Amino acid sequence: MEMLGKVNAKKEAKIMFISTNNIYNNDDFAELQVQTRAQKATADLESSVERIQKVLEKVCHDVITQARLYKDFIRDEGELDDTTGVNLFQGREADKSRSMVSIKQEKIERAKTYRRVAEEAKMLGDFIRLVDYMLVEGLVLKAVNTAEELLDILESPHTNNDKATKGVFLTTVEFSDDSIVFSPDAGAVLNVLNNNLIEGMIQTVQAVPRLLYMRSFGHFFEGKLTGLNPVAIIRGTEYFKEVFDKVNQVILNDYKQAAEYAQIFEDNRPIYEFGKKWNFEEYEQQEHSVADFRRHLFQQKEWRNNLEKMKIGNVIGVLHVDSKSLRNSLFPITTNTLDGIKGLLLESARGEALTVLGNFNQRICVLNERPVDLDSFVLFMNSNEETIEQKEAHLLEAKLVDEMYELLSNFEMKVPTSDQVKLDDLH
Repeated sequence: MEMLGKVNAKKEAKIMFISTNNIYNNDDFAELQVQTRAQKATADLESSVERIQKVLEKVCHDVITQARLYKDFIRDEGELDDTTGVNLFQGREADKSRSMVSIKQEKIERAKTYRRVAEEAKMLGDFIRLVDYMLVEGLVLKAVNTAEELLDILESPHTNNDKATKGVFLTTVEFSDDSIVFSPDAGAVLNVLNNNLIEGMIQTVQAVPRLLYMRSFGHFFEGKLTGLNPVAIIRGTEYFKEVFDKVNQVILNDYKQAAEYAQIFEDNRPIYEFGKKWNFEEYEQQEHSVADFRRHLFQQKEWRNNLEKMKIGNVIGVLHVDSKSLRNSLFPITTNTLDGIKGLLLESARGEALTVLGNFNQRICVLNERPVDLDSFVLFMNSNEETIEQKEAHLLEAKLVDEMYELLSNFEMKVPTSDQVKLDDLH
């Protein structure tokens, strides 16, 4: 019973660490599994085997010691066949205080015990092999149970009605040239589960010391020893393969659903495409009307408003789909573009204000000069008529300046004091 308890104790060793209360980055999850096996599982399994070894060594020692005592006690195995009730031991005086029936019964029991003890000593090799097989069985069950535990955790978001689940693996959505991609994608997650978690678990099982091959038990065997291979058993167990096929399918199905969900972000692809082509230096060299500036600014503002309403996360099965990083990558496009256009608009408004103000001042100077003779009076009247004819055009130019500064104000662009002074002068 003690031996069985020691063998079963290794079931408590954790070869995998995963919690439904955490969301795991793929690389962090992989590193966590490596650390769990290296720092916890390996030590626990080796400690468990060491305890089994000590108990087994004690059993072997006790059986051999008992066999030696009986062998020393029985000088001649021929005595075991003497079932007469005369002498208890050959060559010694008879115990006259005991009946022949009692002596005969004790001889029979002594012979049975001797043969049992001798047989037990001969069977120690088989017993060691049996315990080693129990150890292998426990390791195989540990691997299978770990795979089952992983499957249960990954399936729980689908079977559990608790909507508060956070997912298990973090994945982010990103735009590529022609589609939406995930980082990490399904292949990367499956690589960690298959090549890190499962293969790492199998390697950990393979590294567990085997009782059958320990030096302290070598003298109980003859010839080359062969035993069960836990790794071959695990890999050959159909149920184990079925469980992990289901694990893989859960991941693939959840990524498929995530891809369908991610289509909602295609509405923001124009921002991504614009960001790839936008060049402020080229934009700066082009001629733009106030209507152009207004259209471009409102387009960026609309995109920015859409980004602010954009969903930044969702849970799909085991996946926590993070779209916040996608939004954060698009925000600078609208921000930088808005800042660039507003800066250019301010420069254009300042230049236009100076031009219009200069024209007004020039006209005022001409009209302020009083004619002193007939020729100058004719020139004065011509200038006055020209000013009246161009009044609408000049007012339109001034209105255009107002619209430019008003547009800047609508987009919360701070106008320098010097510009404001010139605008007041214009008014």
